[in-house]
Amino acid sequence: MFEARKTQRQLQRTVIVHYHIFKNAGSSVDNILKENFRDHWTSFEGETPTSVLPPSTLPDFLRERPGISAVSSHLLRPPPVPDPNIIPIIFLRDPLDRAYSVYSHERRSETTVTSGEIAKRHDFAGYVDWCLNNLREGGLVIANYQVIHLSPASLRCSHIYDAQPTEQDFNAILKLFSAIPFVGIVEEFEKSIACFGEICAGRDIPMQTFPSKINVSPERTGSLSQRRCHLRAVLPVSLMDAFTQANILDEKLYRWACQKFQVKFAQR
Repeated sequence: MFEARKTQRQLQRTVIVHYHIFKNAGSSVDNILKENFRDHWTSFEGETPTSVLPPSTLPDFLRERPGISAVSSHLLRPPPVPDPNIIPIIFLRDPLDRAYSVYSHERRSETTVTSGEIAKRHDFAGYVDWCLNNLREGGLVIANYQVIHLSPASLRCSHIYDAQPTEQDFNAILKLFSAIPFVGIVEEFEKSIACFGEICAGRDIPMQTFPSKINVSPERTGSLSQRRCHLRAVLPVSLMDAFTQANILDEKLYRWACQKFQVKFAQR
């Protein structure tokens, strides 16, 4: 009986969980968490980079690590409803700007995956064209991927590359986002981290902020609007139209989150 009560107390502790979406400032967020929590931070990943960890896997993971206060995961999916004992940290990014960051990262990396080889051999337009025509070979990473990552879409199929997000998935994320205290915006990174620090302080979690970014694409210069104008100019009109169509849900989610963030920041 005592052991059962002890386990229950451990599960009721407050834990920060970073849902790390590829190329959404995740390395910078992880660095902040590691600097603040040191040995009380850990990662939670699966057997392969494309594994998917359903929300139900988190409680057992935390139960076995009673000293952990912060977790980062590329593969864990958020729960459909908020957990009062979890402080989620999620960042969203403009889909077009994110696509170029993915492309730039894959060109620099030593990966041998097909999409990485395509990035090394082609310009951005060639990479986008390949991705949109080869979603099940890894191209999905720039097609509504943020909605796929945060919704049940990737839990309904045997492999994440087969995921097909729907309007219902989009609405499920909106419901979740409306109930959690924070959604960060990559283009407002410093402001986002400041907001998150205040949320943690309100839960008696001491956390300093380290706003410096790491793993930033070296070509990432200028404002978001300037970068978008440049990227739209290098993509043929038909390809830009196809990209926009393939990211309707991500675009809607990003715009919604930006509006929510601006309201929240103004209320600080």
